[in-house]
Order: sequence, then structure tokens, then C-alpha cells
Amino acid sequence: MEKIILIGCGPMAREYYKVLKSFDITIDVVGRGKASADQFESETVHSVKSLDIDAYCEHEVAIADAAIVSVTVENLTAISQKLLNA
Repeated sequence: MEKIILIGCGPMAREYYKVLKSFDITIDVVGRGKASADQFESETVHSVKSLDIDAYCEHEVAIADAAIVSVTVENLTAISQKLLNA
């Protein structure tokens, strides 16, 4: 079974999740903001790992097959670079 990391839990991440859940894959959702994480969990009934991306990369990113980065434009480069470095 594949494992996908979905970074971010805002409106676009919720749309990605709707598509991903139809496949036979494991989905890890990682987010920073409590309000958006709560809304994501409420709408999707899927838990959000409220971890700093550095902590997530250090411990869990190596076991993923792919990542989808769904964060603000201001954070896109930094998050993507951290994932690539991991």
C-alpha cells in the first residue's frame, strides 16, 4: 500500500483529500494551524498530525512514497525544500 503525505489542511488540501481517499493508499495529513486542522478533521473525519514540518521530516517522511504540498505560496518553497532534503 502506498503512503502519501498531504502537507497542509486548508481548503485545497481538503479537496486533495477527497480525491486521495478514493484510492487504496495511506494518507498522512500534516498541518500547523489549529483552526484549519480542526476544520479539516471535522469535514473529513481524518486526523491531522499537528507537527512542525522539520519534526515530521526527521521522523516520518522517509516511509512515504510521495508528498502533496498544499500550503500558502509564501511557504511553498521552504516546505518543498525541506521535503526534498529529507
